[in-house]
Order: sequence, then C-alpha cells, then structure tokens
Amino acid sequence: MNEVSVGIYIGDSQNAEDTPQLESCGITHVLSVELEKPTVDSKIQHKFVKMYDQPDKDLLGHLGECFKFIEDGLKEGKVLIHCVMGISRSTSVATAFLMYRDKITRDKALDLIKETRPYARPNDGFMAQLALFEAMGCQLDTSNQQFKQHRLEQLSYDMKGSGGKLPVELLASDPQMSAATNQQTIYRCRKCRRAVFLDTSILNHDVGKGQASFRWHKQTVGKPSSPSTGATGTLTSTCTSIFTEPVAWMEPLLIGETSGKLLCPKCDARLGSFNWAGQQCSCGAWITPAIQIHENRVDKSVHRMPPQLPR
Repeated sequence: MNEVSVGIYIGDSQNAEDTPQLESCGITHVLSVELEKPTVDSKIQHKFVKMYDQPDKDLLGHLGECFKFIEDGLKEGKVLIHCVMGISRSTSVATAFLMYRDKITRDKALDLIKETRPYARPNDGFMAQLALFEAMGCQLDTSNQQFKQHRLEQLSYDMKGSGGKLPVELLASDPQMSAATNQQTIYRCRKCRRAVFLDTSILNHDVGKGQASFRWHKQTVGKPSSPSTGATGTLTSTCTSIFTEPVAWMEPLLIGETSGKLLCPKCDARLGSFNWAGQQCSCGAWITPAIQIHENRVDKSVHRMPPQLPR
C-alpha cells in the first residue's frame, strides 16, 4: 500500500487484513470499497461500502459517506482506502476526496496519487463521474441537472419492476402543495388546470438526429411530430415531449412497474408515460430513465407575485 497524501493510503484487500502492517503505518481507519467485506481487526475503525468496479456503476452516490469516514479518520489517525487490487475503486474515492478537500481538478488529484502509486487507474465510467464532480465545483450539488440525471440512471437499475420508495432527494415537491416563487414557470394539466411540475424539474437533453435515429417504418414524414425543414432545406430535429425528474405526485405510479402511463392526479387525463429502461424522444435522443410529458397535454404560465402596496 502507498501513502498518496498525508495520512491517506491506497491498498488492496490483503493490506486491509494485515493488522501488523496497519499498526506499523499508524492506520486507525479502513475504508473498504468492494463487493466482499474483508476481515479487519476489531481495533481498527472499519467502513464497508459495496461497490462494483464497472463503468456503469455508481460512484458519486457513495462519496458523501466515504468523505465523512475519511475526515473522521484523519482527525484520529490515518486512513487506508482499498478495493480488491487497489487500482480503480479505491483510487476513484481517493481522487474524489482530494478534489473535494483541496478544490483541485480531477487530473491534478489523480496525478498526485500516481506519483506514489503509478498503476492507479479508475475505470472509464468512474473517470466520467469524476469529471461531473469537478463540473459541480468538487461538491455534490443535488440541484445540478447532470447529477440528477446520473442519480436517476443509477436508480433505474433498482426500480425496474421492484417495489419500495423513491429517495426523497430525487423527488421534486408537488407544485400544487407548495408555493411557487416569483417568475417561476408552472406547467398545468391542460384539461383541469392542476399544477403538475415546475420548470426547475425539466431535465434537458442533447437533441438527437431526428429520423436518422429511428427505423424506416417509424418515420413520420408529413405528420405533426416529424422533423421540420430548416432554411437550408435539411431536416431538423424537434422535441414534442418534456422529460422531467420525478415529482411527488408521480411516486405511486412509478414504483413497482417497469413502465406505465402518467395520469393527472386530479382528473386522470393522460399526461405522458414513464419507462425505467428509457425511451426515445421525438428528436431521436434516447433518455434513461424516461419520465415523459407530452407538450400538447400541458400549458405553462409564469407565476407573478402581486405588487406590494405602499403603506
């Protein structure tokens, strides 16, 4: 194992179970980031975080608990962060912690680690998540759209056909039950005018390639949802749907099913649909998971506070 920053070591599973080595290095805390929980001496503070070393698995969702454990460990002594080989998962967590603590870039933090552990290498998916972490200012910003999308993508693996509840932090408040702020855009059911979501719940996506993204028999030339012709005479992609984060009123509809309809909670008018495995926007982009509201089923209005009368 190697000390990659003062008091922070990276190692493998064997290091975690080698009590004499841990004691000789002054390590008081061991953070295990792998699939199997190792046997760590009871005199050592130990935290086990189950994590797969696969590009599509979640790293960011575990960082909060890892950071707290590392910070506590550094107050009392030294910390070993390890996975099976000490190459990807442990390096990813250590890199993120240095970014968070020292407010440095992903590449700078990784270069510092490689000075003493040259073969340290997060997998490509973890590298992408670390880039997102850097874009958020080296902190977990739950309001960041890309972070919301990441959490929803990870959640989709657990929600397909399963029961349970959605994490509170991923549920937007029901605009019908909370007061909108001034100048905030409210989307309402076109049939009964019930508020169903706010503009802050919209998850933007890169526009796809239009009909080129669909099989030939799904082309819709001449129909309202088909791509329009631009000034150059080429087809341009259009979106006829809005994709949102889960809103509180949707929760009973979203859990326990892989896909289904989204009905207005007041009048039961169909507003759209959802699919935890993802679905395609009319522009051709694939959205995972997809909470899709059809634009022609909702109206939007801007909430304006009444002017304050002079006293």
